Amino acid sequence: MGSLKRLLLLFVILSATNSFSKTQPHLLEDFLKEFNQNPAKVFKQLPYKKISSDNATVISFTEKLIWRKEYLRQSTTDKMNVQFNDSVEGLFDAQIDLLLNAYKIDEQKLRSGKVKYTPWTGYYWSTKNGLIAYRYSDRKFKRIWNFKGKLKYIKKRPSSYYVKKGRINLLSPAEKYELLIGDENHSFSKYIWQKGLDEIEKYGHVRDWVGLCHGLALAPAALPRPKHSIRIKSFDGKHIIKFYPEDIKALGIYMWGGDYIPSRKVGGRCEKHSPKTDSIGRIIDSDCLDTNPATFHLAVINRIGVQKKALIIDSSYDKSVWNFPVINYKFTYYNPNTSKKMTKISEAMIPIDSFSNDKFKKHRSPEARYIVGVQANIQYLNFIEPKAKDKEPTASNPLINNSYRYDLELNANGDIIGGEWYSRFHPDFLWLPYDDIDPQAPYDVMMRGTWDAKNTLLPAKWAENAVLSAQNGDVSSPIVKALFELSHKGAEGILPR
Repeated sequence: MGSLKRLLLLFVILSATNSFSKTQPHLLEDFLKEFNQNPAKVFKQLPYKKISSDNATVISFTEKLIWRKEYLRQSTTDKMNVQFNDSVEGLFDAQIDLLLNAYKIDEQKLRSGKVKYTPWTGYYWSTKNGLIAYRYSDRKFKRIWNFKGKLKYIKKRPSSYYVKKGRINLLSPAEKYELLIGDENHSFSKYIWQKGLDEIEKYGHVRDWVGLCHGLALAPAALPRPKHSIRIKSFDGKHIIKFYPEDIKALGIYMWGGDYIPSRKVGGRCEKHSPKTDSIGRIIDSDCLDTNPATFHLAVINRIGVQKKALIIDSSYDKSVWNFPVINYKFTYYNPNTSKKMTKISEAMIPIDSFSNDKFKKHRSPEARYIVGVQANIQYLNFIEPKAKDKEPTASNPLINNSYRYDLELNANGDIIGGEWYSRFHPDFLWLPYDDIDPQAPYDVMMRGTWDAKNTLLPAKWAENAVLSAQNGDVSSPIVKALFELSHKGAEGILPR
C-alpha cells in the first residue's frame, strides 16, 4: 500500500473512532451504574466483546462502522413489543412446541446452553478479494490492494501460467476446481470475478463486507471438517491437483452461499440514514425495526438450549451484514430495581409498576405485568484467514465473546412478550435454513451413479455436467461432497502408482 493511502486510511480510522463512544463496561454492576446515571451516553456505547484466538480475522466494531459509515443508523423502534415480522415462531417449524413462558424456562434450567457439535470455521471469502477465486497462497497477489488491480493480475497471469510452471498449489480454490472438472474456458472464475465488477457498476466500489459469510454460517453444520490436504487427478488424468483444507472449505462455503438457499428470518434492517430519536438516543422511527430482545432471547433458548444447534445472527448494526453462528450462551438475570443477580427469571422479575427507574416506561407493552433485567453472554465462531496448510489445526475455532444487555417484559401468565435493548448496537436479524436443505447445481441431476474418488478418476459425464453448471456460477454438490469426505478421512484421490 502506498504511503498516501496509509495516511488516508489512518485519518479515516481516527475520525470514525472519535465519532463513537467507548465499549460498554464489562462488569454488569458497572454497566448498570453508568446506564442509570447517563443512559444517553451508554446507549451509544459498543457492546463488550472479546476475541479468543490470535489466528482469527479480527473485524472490529469500529472497522464495520468505518466501512459502512455512509449507511450508519441507530437500531431500535417505537414500541418494542414483538412485531409481526419479528416473532420467534417465524424461525421454527409450525409443529414445534416452543418454550415461551418464563416459569417453564426456569423449570428446564435453560439459563445456559451450547450446541451438541461445534462446527468448523473458515474465511468469508470477500468479493473484494475475488470470492473463492482468491489466490490466498500467492504472495504477489495478496500484496495488491484493490479489486481492479487483483483482476488485472489474474488476466496477466492466468491459471495456465501456473500449470505450465508446475505451481498449481498457488491457484485459487475456484481455479483448482476448474482444473479438476476440465473447465478450459475458466467460465467459473470469470463468473466469480464478474460479481466484483457488478459491485463497482452499482456502488462505485466493491463493498468490503460483501462476501460469503452466509455460506460460512451454513456449510460447517452440513459438511464434515476437512482435516488433511488431498491430491487428486483431474478428470482427464493430466494434472495432479493439491487441495488444501481451506480450498475444500471454500468450495463448500460457496455451495452453501447461493442466493436461493431457503431460510427463515425474523427482524429487519433500517434503510434510513437518520431515523428519529428521543432524548436518550433511542430511535422512535417505527420504520426502523430490528430484532426484539424477547425474540432474540427466546430464539437462543429454543435453538441452542433445546435443540442444541447453532443460531445464525447478523451481528452488525447497520446496512452491512455479518452472519455468525452462535454456539454457546449464558444468561444472567437481575432485579431491575436492586440490580441483584439471580439464576432464575422468576426470582429476578418484578411487577412493572414497581420499576422505579424505568427509562422506557412510555414504550412498554400494555400487556406487560412484569419486567426482568438480562445480560446475555454469547459465543459465536469468528472468521480465519485461509492458509496453505496440509493439516487442519485441532483447535482452529476462534471464538468471539459478546455481551448484550436488555430487559424482558412478561404478561400476567409469565409469557415473554417484549423488551428493551440497553444499547442501539445489537443484532439486526436472526435466521435459519429450512430443515433438510441440500444445495444442488442445475446439472447435478444428470450425474448418474457414484464416484469412488479414492480409486477412480472423476467420470467424464460428471465433469461435462459440472462444467455446464460452472458456466452458471455453480459448483457440483456430489463432487464437492466427495472432496470433503476424502479430506475428512485423510485419504488421497487416485494417483500414479
